[in-house]
Amino acid sequence: MYSFAGATRTGQFVQHSYFTNLIGSTQLVVNSIEHFIPCTSKNMDFRQRTLLAFTFLAVSFSSCSKSDSAAPPSTPEPAKLIVSTVTPGSITNVSAISGGNISNDGGSAVTARGVCWATSHNPDLNSTHTSDGTGNGTFSSSITGLTAGTTYYVRAYATNGKETAYGNEASFTATNISTADVYVVGYESNGTHNVAKIWHNGDATSLTDGSTDVELAGIFVSGTDVYVTGTETGTSTVTSKYWKNGVPTILTTGPKYVTQSRSIFVSGTDIYAAGFDNYVGGANIWKNGVSTGLSSGSPYGINDAMSVFVSNNNVYVAGWGRNGIIKAALIWKNGKATALTNLAYDALAFSVYVSGNDVYATGWEETAAGFSVPKLWKNGVATTLSTNYGQGNSVFVSGNDVYVGGMDDIYATVWKNGVATHLTDANAVGLVNKVYVVGNDVYAAGYETKNGRTSAILWKNGTATALTNGTNNAQATGIFVKP
Repeated sequence: MYSFAGATRTGQFVQHSYFTNLIGSTQLVVNSIEHFIPCTSKNMDFRQRTLLAFTFLAVSFSSCSKSDSAAPPSTPEPAKLIVSTVTPGSITNVSAISGGNISNDGGSAVTARGVCWATSHNPDLNSTHTSDGTGNGTFSSSITGLTAGTTYYVRAYATNGKETAYGNEASFTATNISTADVYVVGYESNGTHNVAKIWHNGDATSLTDGSTDVELAGIFVSGTDVYVTGTETGTSTVTSKYWKNGVPTILTTGPKYVTQSRSIFVSGTDIYAAGFDNYVGGANIWKNGVSTGLSSGSPYGINDAMSVFVSNNNVYVAGWGRNGIIKAALIWKNGKATALTNLAYDALAFSVYVSGNDVYATGWEETAAGFSVPKLWKNGVATTLSTNYGQGNSVFVSGNDVYVGGMDDIYATVWKNGVATHLTDANAVGLVNKVYVVGNDVYAAGYETKNGRTSAILWKNGTATALTNGTNNAQATGIFVKP
């Protein structure tokens, strides 16, 4: 064993606990460095071994100095818009639920987001797609209008001020089994009064006992709860109501002609009904039973509400208002009225439907010849569906297809993208009150009059099913189909 300046040799290892060497005013301290020195006492003396150790240390310090030098700064990559796709779920034969998550807006606010889907890979905004708000974070999207047994590909998308980005592609197959529940509302006479009726898959249930006239006008199904609305007329009073699973709630009651409820919509835990309530000035909305008039601040002093639709917390109402002697077809959005017609001729809007950023309405407008023709409005732009006498009573949007139910001349009619299909023939007078579309199936509820008797009718893809036997007059006024 040898020792020198704090270095101790044992076998062929040298451990340097401290090496101190004063060079000018600089002091170098080396702590706990262990080096293996491949040498023996036969070929290298103590001084040579010590010199070799110091040489090795010098090389080591030189290497450390080079590796510790700072690298030149790199240019950061620009932020990217990042979106991912939610795996589709709740898959039926006609619909599914997907969505996305925007984890980085790329340094620019996200102005549009949703999902795109198609039967081929890499769907984009040229494919069928949804519009589901703005901003970062997660969102949910409803995929509708599917064909049973078909495989679809879906991607989430997001658009900011610089680009549109797409998420990962996911796929799913629409189921083959149709489990649709079809609910129809209306009324049937008992010979003295109209009895409120609900038909569930064709089976009728009476909501009232037949001692007063009750006409149901609208239906909405949310989960397992069935909501309907209508008006009950007694000897001297009239009452607007809605029923939840058969249990009535009074909205407004008063003398005859003071109120009527015509449409119902459920959004979350909120229940909306539309109609008129003369106690608040005419056209009104009931929200959870509280009546709010739509006439305030409007130039249309006499008005009526026919339909309600809720989308993204915005409440849309279709109806009409009179400014002077002419009726204008109106859309209210959150209580503010917009005229669809220019007051040259009378017009009414009977139904409203919102799809993405597009607002659709249907009704009728009188012509210079003095008769009404069916109209469809999209974002205020009118399309005449027929030059015959008629009207549009209901509008429904499924994917890129727009359906209107109503009357063309004497025929119960459904228009798909402006093309008419007559559901009745020249031997009857017919009318569609409501239309509802699930996947490839088009349902319509209305009536057909033959030989002086009016029957409630449900049409599916043009095939009629009579809901009543024609003994007493009846109408189907509303429909809701739950996949």
